[in-house]
Amino acid sequence: MFIAETLDKVVSSQIVDGVPKPTILLVEDEESVGSVFTSMVQRDYDVQWFQDGTSAMEYLQDNSVDLLFADFRLPDVSGVEIIEAFKKMHPGVPAILASGYTSKEVGESLADLVVSKPFSSVKELRAQIASQLEKSNYILPKIEHRISLDQLPELDSRRIARYIEVGLRAKEALHDIKNKSASIVGLTDIIYEAEGIQDHEELIGGVRRLSSICQSLNSATINDSVVGYNVDLIYSALTSQFGAIESQFLAFKEEFGMKYASKIDAIERNLQAVKPHLVELRDSYVQPSFEDVNLVNFFLEFAGRINQDHVGLNASIRYGGSVKVDSTRFSRIFNTLYDNSLEAFNGGKDPIVSISTSAIFRGGRHYVKIDYKDNGSGFPEEIISRLGEKHVTCGKKNGTGLGLAIVKDFALQHGGTFRAYTDGGANIEIMLPINPTIH
Repeated sequence: MFIAETLDKVVSSQIVDGVPKPTILLVEDEESVGSVFTSMVQRDYDVQWFQDGTSAMEYLQDNSVDLLFADFRLPDVSGVEIIEAFKKMHPGVPAILASGYTSKEVGESLADLVVSKPFSSVKELRAQIASQLEKSNYILPKIEHRISLDQLPELDSRRIARYIEVGLRAKEALHDIKNKSASIVGLTDIIYEAEGIQDHEELIGGVRRLSSICQSLNSATINDSVVGYNVDLIYSALTSQFGAIESQFLAFKEEFGMKYASKIDAIERNLQAVKPHLVELRDSYVQPSFEDVNLVNFFLEFAGRINQDHVGLNASIRYGGSVKVDSTRFSRIFNTLYDNSLEAFNGGKDPIVSISTSAIFRGGRHYVKIDYKDNGSGFPEEIISRLGEKHVTCGKKNGTGLGLAIVKDFALQHGGTFRAYTDGGANIEIMLPINPTIH
């Protein structure tokens, strides 16, 4: 994953980049618990620890925090009461209630999250805190701030060139996510205006934040190399934000789905269309991780999915040995092809998928040729020469034109070839070197 290898490593450098760490107000009377909590999170957060509620509330009179973490039982007041008072002062700031009691004993509270004591793991605790901070729109602006500093360590020209390449691909994905987000905002606004609802920040605010960060990062003022250098962090933050949006949409759909069915369907299509762009963003920086995949075993497992859908399968595995590929992405591209087939069948009779493999020696190298075919509607003649390009779609209901682009990119990145044509249905030919090199 290059220099910014993990989210943890990048987040821990925020203070070095001139961005203050998020401040957590911890209210915990037990010395041992408070010390454990502080040691678990202090690398990423500035912890202000008080052992009673009164002192904590006095601190809040003159100071702001990014998150409140309060114990349920305290010597003077309960954590529930502290959170209630805190929410009146800071309604948009998340609060977590920690308790060793059952939910029935704790009762109702205004806490955004209730966690159990003792804390099970450092990883889980950090994830819970990060999730709440992202919902409160903390982390995304910090990413934008850090990247806008436009600072890279001294690197050799080869790595800089790689970051520029990654950044260009990432910016394309960010541009597409921004466009889909704008469509969602527009459709959601129409529904809220029709209902006379003014306070609608829960769903639409999250989508606007997603759109805003994509627009900022895609700006010509931010170097492609800087985006490429930080793309793993960008991906992690955007996927977290998108997960929150999906959860909020479910409640939105339940409330308005019957009355505004067509608009809700359009919003849902746009949300689904964001997902392949997130995959594209991730794939822009993840180098293939080659491992041996046995084609017989792989296609036997793949056949299980096809059989569940009562789709016929013709298989001719003339080469059943192993091929070195990124196994996760290899599986994804065949799921993508099959999803395309299901939509092309469109309820027709006797749907069939055909898969064949054969070994080929070409240009001094050994390849496996994989032919995937269905008996659906095939590809329109006028777009065949452009299949595999981004946004070239057959006009499917939820088509984004990214599915085949991802398949083609996979083949090329593994040193292979891609071809799409129509012959009684859609035909995809993928050639992969049996022992590839990274491209």
